[in-house]
Amino acid sequence: RSRLADLIHQMHSAKKNMRKDDNACAKLQTFVKQYKGANELFDNRQQHDAHEFAIFILSTVIDDEKVLLGIPKNKQSPIQEIFEGQLRTSTYCLDCETKADRKQPFLDVNLQITPHSSLGHSFSSFMAPEFFSADNKFYCESCCAHVCAKQINSMDKAPRDAMIVHLKRFEFSEKDQSFRKLSFHVPLPDDLGLDIRREGGVAGCSSATAGKGSMDLSVFKLKGFVVHQGAGVNIGHYVGCFRTHNQWRRYDDELVSYLAERDVQQYYGEPKADDSTLTVAMTAYILLYERVS
Repeated sequence: RSRLADLIHQMHSAKKNMRKDDNACAKLQTFVKQYKGANELFDNRQQHDAHEFAIFILSTVIDDEKVLLGIPKNKQSPIQEIFEGQLRTSTYCLDCETKADRKQPFLDVNLQITPHSSLGHSFSSFMAPEFFSADNKFYCESCCAHVCAKQINSMDKAPRDAMIVHLKRFEFSEKDQSFRKLSFHVPLPDDLGLDIRREGGVAGCSSATAGKGSMDLSVFKLKGFVVHQGAGVNIGHYVGCFRTHNQWRRYDDELVSYLAERDVQQYYGEPKADDSTLTVAMTAYILLYERVS
């Protein structure tokens, strides 16, 4: 715990000194190694899911920040302020028309993907209305009975600085009793607009319109993504592609190389026919969008 406390202190000291010293930073390898050692699930050389590990790191750092910095549980830690947003789930009773709201914080958005689709379509599906009926009715406290109902998700509060988007590229196959990789072609828009007022609201934005959105439109710009290389969930390798100063770079362990804009498209996945047995080796898996307005 004392070592974790030192790392948290280094991280916040680096943040304060960044403008004065360009070399001020926390030692990332030490940071990750220490947190891996804090959880036996990740403290080994086995293949692990990058998304699960990323959320574990974020959640654990947030908990440690609150303890070490003396932040009350109902207040946000510095990491939460960067990544956390809030979803609103509204359920409407179709008998008495009563509306029940539930708010839930999130650190990432998990999106289902389908063939011949887009990121905007996946967001819209994530926010699409859901109906409760037949054997799956909703219990309405006003009616004191199980009733037919409609449930709608909306983005109540967009992340302040950055949004993590997880593409669900691994699906459990009942037939094979194992996970299979979905290599569907999903283009990554340079700009993404989220309408936080409109229920189910999402809008794709181009760089030409990103600065012209309404006050309700939160605009995010693609900053980078993590690529999964391999045919399945238990095999493969991860690399990172990130953009700094309008230049894309590919980080593969110690090897760093430049990427042209057109080269980024190779990680979208392949638009194939209806043959789901074909698998693309390299596909974008975790996306990082930076908020610009």
